[in-house]
Amino acid sequence: MNLINWNSLISNSIWIISLSWLLAVLSMSLWSARENNRKLSTELDRPNRQMQLNLGGMLFCVGLALVSEQLWQMLILIALGVLFLVQLVLAARAMQQ
Repeated sequence: MNLINWNSLISNSIWIISLSWLLAVLSMSLWSARENNRKLSTELDRPNRQMQLNLGGMLFCVGLALVSEQLWQMLILIALGVLFLVQLVLAARAMQQ
């Protein structure tokens, strides 16, 4: 008898951890913007912050897609996750230049 549903535990952990990641990125960006006398929007527009935000968004979509029971919800979340992945790749390329 297994009392723990490991699939559900891992799936829910992914989106919860991604939300904490996004909150940490936002907090670090706010602190950095204040330290450098910049606007928060300017700080969030930097390529490294874009990579961090897109990674968090992608993981959030993956976690919710794994938890979802409706096919249409899964498809929307997977499509959104792919868009975050594309943005992540574009931010990585911008950071290399």
